[in-house]
Amino acid sequence: MHHDKEEEIYSLLLRQEGDYFKEVIEKTPDKKVLILPLKPGTYNLDGYTIKNKKLAFKGLGEVNIIGSINIEGSEIIFENIQFEKVSAKGSEVVFNNCKGKEIQGKASQIMINGSEIHGNEENGIVVEENSTLKINDSKVYENGKEGQNYPQIWVENSKADISTSLVYDSKGGTGIYGKASQITINGSEIHGNGGRGIEVVENSTLEIKDSKVYENGKEGQNYPQIWVENSKAEIVNSLVYDSKGGTGIYGTASQIMINGSEIHGNEGRGIKVVENSTLKIKDSRVYENGTKGQSYSQIYIENSEADISTSLVYNSIDGTGIYGIASQITITNSEVYGHYSNGIYISDSTLVMEGSQVYKNGYDVSQIDIYGKSEVKIKNSMIYEAKKGGDPFCSQYGIYISNSASKVELENVKTWGNDSGLKCNQYGTSVLIKNCEFKDGTTGL
Repeated sequence: MHHDKEEEIYSLLLRQEGDYFKEVIEKTPDKKVLILPLKPGTYNLDGYTIKNKKLAFKGLGEVNIIGSINIEGSEIIFENIQFEKVSAKGSEVVFNNCKGKEIQGKASQIMINGSEIHGNEENGIVVEENSTLKINDSKVYENGKEGQNYPQIWVENSKADISTSLVYDSKGGTGIYGKASQITINGSEIHGNGGRGIEVVENSTLEIKDSKVYENGKEGQNYPQIWVENSKAEIVNSLVYDSKGGTGIYGTASQIMINGSEIHGNEGRGIKVVENSTLKIKDSRVYENGTKGQSYSQIYIENSEADISTSLVYNSIDGTGIYGIASQITITNSEVYGHYSNGIYISDSTLVMEGSQVYKNGYDVSQIDIYGKSEVKIKNSMIYEAKKGGDPFCSQYGIYISNSASKVELENVKTWGNDSGLKCNQYGTSVLIKNCEFKDGTTGL
C-alpha cells in the first residue's frame, strides 16, 4: 500500500466526520490487508456491505458498531468490538474478545474466540451452506423469545466445533441445533436452555467429549436434553444430568455411543432409543433417573439394539432399570441394582447377559421379567436379594418367565435371597439349565 494512501485513510479515521468510516473501508484497496484501529465511540454501519476486503477492526476502548453489517468475499477480523448483527457470505470472519447479538454465515468460515453472543430475539448464531463454525472460550446465552423455539446456535449443512465454551439460558428454544451437519463439542457446558439442550437431525454427527449437558428443558414438558434423529452421536467422558422434565438422551433411527459417561438425575428416562436405533454403553453409569410416582425406566429400548458393557445401572427413582420391547439387548460385565421396579424387563426381545449381577431390585415384582416371545441367554451371572414389597400376594422372583413362548438358557447362574430364583408361569416353558445354583429354589419347572 502506498504511503499517501495510508495517510489519507488515517486522516479520515481521525476526523470521525459523517460517513468517514464507510469512506475508509471504500478507499482500502481490495484484498490488501489493513488494520483499522477504532477510537472509543459508536459507529453506524447499518445496511453496509463490505466486499472483497481484508480488514481488521480493532477497538481501542469501548467501540460499538450499530446496525446490520453484510460481508461478501472478504476476510474480516473484529477485535474488542461490540456489534449488533454480522452476516457473512463466502467470507472468513473472526471475532476476538467481542460482544454481539447475532452472527450469520453462508458458505463462510466463522471463528469466535473469547466472545459473547447474547440477547438476540431470534437465533444467536446461524451457519449454513457448507460453512464452518469454530467457537472457543466463549459464551452464547439468552437468545430467542419466550414461547418460540429459536435455537441459540443453528448449524445446517455445515460443520461446528465448540470448545471450552458455554451455551446456556435460551429464552425458550434449543441450545444447539444441527441439521445434516457435523458438530463437535469439547470441554463445554450446555445448560438452562428452555427447549432441548442439543438436537441433531438428518444424518448429522454429534461428538461430545469432556462436557456437561444439564438443566435443559421445561417443567412438565418432555424435552430431552440430547435429541438424536436419523443421526449418529458419540458421548465420551461427559455428564448428562438433572433435566427440567424430560429424558436425558433420546435417539430415534440413530446410532448412539456412550463411553465413560454419567447419565443421572433426569426427570424422565435416562436414555431412550426407538425405531431401529443402536445404543452402545461402555464404562458408564446410569442412575437416579425418573420421577416419583412415574414408572420411567432408566434405559428404554424399543425396536432397537443395545449393548451395555462394564457399566452400572442403578437406583431409579420409581421405575425399571433396563426395559426392552421388540429389541436385542446384550449386557456384559455390568451391574443392575436398586430399582423400585424390575432390574430388567423384556417383551418379545432377545437378552444375552454374561458376567453380570442383578440384585436388590423389585418391590412386589421380579428382578428379571421375561414376557411375550423372547429368547434369553444368561451366563456366569448372579441374581440375588430381591427387594421385599408390602404386598403379601406378590412374589419377588429372581427370573420370571411369563409364558411358554419364550426360550431361556441359563449357564453358571447363581441365585439367592429371592422368593424363588426361577419361576416359570406356564407349563411347557423351555428352560435349558447348565451348572446353575438356585439357593432360593425354583418354581414351575
